[in-house]
Amino acid sequence: MDVGCLRHAAFAVVSVSPSPEQPEQTVVAARLRRSPDVIRVRTEGSGCSDRLLSLRALSNDLGVIRLAVSAGRATGGAVERNRARRRLREAVRRDLQGRPTMPGHDLVLVARPTILFAVATEIRGSVARSLDQVERGVAVSRDRR
Repeated sequence: MDVGCLRHAAFAVVSVSPSPEQPEQTVVAARLRRSPDVIRVRTEGSGCSDRLLSLRALSNDLGVIRLAVSAGRATGGAVERNRARRRLREAVRRDLQGRPTMPGHDLVLVARPTILFAVATEIRGSVARSLDQVERGVAVSRDRR
């Protein structure tokens, strides 16, 4: 992995406590911070969405999952938007614990207003379904010409 490309990234290591049945799993995730990177994922990436979130994904050669989470003003005031982003980040963190083999991707998640009223299991299920589609390569590609 070329660390020079990731000098602006904030790293978070997602790990699961080892158990006798399951060896230790670690996934390195970084925040996708630069606007040009986020714009590139939104324009070139494939995506899927449901009533809770919209996900755009684009594979990268870094071997690291980079994540950007946003919530528009339609989600509510600053407190509601921050809550929506925190809930999405936690759902992704928990889901990535079970995906140690997911290849490097740049992910942009956008919270929808209904996420504020959803229970945590609904959010985790929505994130899991979206990441499954990305991993299988069945997310819908947007053709921009």
